[in-house]
Amino acid sequence: MDRSREAGAGNHRSKTVPAALPRPMRKEEAIARVRRHVAGLGGQPRPEPSADRFGVGWTVFVPLMPARVAVFHIGDDGVLEAASPTVGPAGLVEDFERRFRLRHGWAR
Repeated sequence: MDRSREAGAGNHRSKTVPAALPRPMRKEEAIARVRRHVAGLGGQPRPEPSADRFGVGWTVFVPLMPARVAVFHIGDDGVLEAASPTVGPAGLVEDFERRFRLRHGWAR
């Protein structure tokens, strides 16, 4: 029997259900992941990096040399991005949050 012809078969619309968001990452974990990333690139962070929480992750500031700081964004899903010095901080966080929502089906 051809089930595709049964009543209602093929006449439904599938809805994309947003994936559950990951749990917020702890500050210590965000800093540790960024430190490992910097070390893997051959860098050596001087003092302990600092981090500020934003909606879906952390902005981590890594002092590398006097008067030089590398800035990274790490999402609660573990995606790590180096911040571009050509874009303002607010724009970077907004763009990162938008990409996070796209990755998890929460685009708006």
